[in-house]
Amino acid sequence: MDEQEISEAEIDQAIEKSGEKEKNSSQEDTEQETIAGQLVELVLKKDVYLFHDPLKNGYIKIENGNDDEIYRLKGGEFSDYLSLLAWKELGKPVANQVKNIAIEILNAKARFDGEEHKVYLRTAWHENALWYDLGDRRAVRIDGDGWKIISKPPVFFKRYPHQRVQVEPVEGGQISDILNYLNVDGTDKFQEILLLTYLPTVLNPDIPRPIMVLHGPKGSAKSTFFRVIKNIIDPSILDVLTYPRNSVELIQILSHHFLVCFDNLSDLDDWQSDDLCKACTGLAFSKRELYSDDRDIIYEYKTAVALNGINLVAVKPDLLDRSLIFELDSLTREKTIAEETFWKKFETDRPKILGAVFTILSKTIKLKNEGQAVLKSVPRLADYAEWCNAVSLALDYEPGAFMKAYDENIKRQNSEAIEASVTAQLTIEFMDKLHDSEWIGPAKDLWVEFDKLAEKNGLKKDRTFPKTHKWLWRRMKEIKPNLASIGINLSYNESPRPRIITIVNTKYDLLLDDEVEEVKE
Repeated sequence: MDEQEISEAEIDQAIEKSGEKEKNSSQEDTEQETIAGQLVELVLKKDVYLFHDPLKNGYIKIENGNDDEIYRLKGGEFSDYLSLLAWKELGKPVANQVKNIAIEILNAKARFDGEEHKVYLRTAWHENALWYDLGDRRAVRIDGDGWKIISKPPVFFKRYPHQRVQVEPVEGGQISDILNYLNVDGTDKFQEILLLTYLPTVLNPDIPRPIMVLHGPKGSAKSTFFRVIKNIIDPSILDVLTYPRNSVELIQILSHHFLVCFDNLSDLDDWQSDDLCKACTGLAFSKRELYSDDRDIIYEYKTAVALNGINLVAVKPDLLDRSLIFELDSLTREKTIAEETFWKKFETDRPKILGAVFTILSKTIKLKNEGQAVLKSVPRLADYAEWCNAVSLALDYEPGAFMKAYDENIKRQNSEAIEASVTAQLTIEFMDKLHDSEWIGPAKDLWVEFDKLAEKNGLKKDRTFPKTHKWLWRRMKEIKPNLASIGINLSYNESPRPRIITIVNTKYDLLLDDEVEEVKE
């Protein structure tokens, strides 16, 4: 008999052991399901409310007097809650598999039996009022008649572990007191208006808000600037952040913050600029929950964003068009104070500054409700401009003051976009050397001329330089509105072959007139 052969007795023994394993596994599964059922019963015996949001995410509201909690059922915090509940009520820890079974049951009840409610982060519109979550189960209700703190708000707010409880706002302060803690040029009235109108308007979650972009040398208090703004708008342990490595990480951050401040950036890749533009205007993103099924986790966000760096990091035209640009100077010795003293003084003033923001916001809502402060013509981010215009009137600035400041910001956007674009610089130089008001020709011919100028000026290695004529119009289209602001209009006829680019310098005739006048004199 071969030594490898197995006897019938050994086969029977193996089958018997296998049966015992299946029996034990079945008993174990039954026991886990029983404990999971007990957990579900313990949860439902409490004063709870199961519901889902518009994206079908299950939530639970656990009421405990004034200390209500709202958890996303498939979030880590609710899993921790179940662990504590099991220890208190059952007297023993439970395995993750048991908790997962209980969570799946509760999540199904929330999705299919519960009502639908939107869950907000930090602020929300409800019944013609703006609600601001203080983070301690209370919220501030702001409407055209004023503001007040409500202990049990009718709005469902979600909260993340990084968020800090906001100070209790008080009346009697001035919103301009925040300027004492920000390194802004006191002589630049435009910068002051842009900053003070930003603070109340950024609390409106329903409109696209521009990206605040700071740049300035080392020692210009850029990080402190952001920490002050963050503590007024959206206090968090994570007051300033390092820019994430990829889009998925960025979306996770954007969906967990009302205001995100990215600190000390050196530059932005194209994909990063594109993602920030989407954050400004709002977007939804999905990814698979598990590799074993096709269910998606959906993120929906429209987030206020701020960036800073020594150099201006927002250089792509699309991003610049959505930016509020502030340039900071190095702090002088006279302005520098000890950090401990600075923050102690700020914390003393913070409740009054926050209260002043709410007061101005109330006045703004009243102006909006009365149909006042409507702009005759609107720029990009029109909703933001209209709200800021109303805020400026509530702040007692003269009519038109905000738009003057905003137009100055747009000029700065255009100037920075042109300076950052090799294609824009080559277009300007090409038209200057042309000595004519118009150039019309194939993209290939224009690219040859640009290539010569780029070689001469050492610009060919710049990453924004179009490597072939096929990329030329793409680059020109990016800075088309910026060049139009200085009188250079671009157009592209796609129908004929070869495709034709037209450049018109609308200010060329004016320059000629000036030269003629000089000759006459």
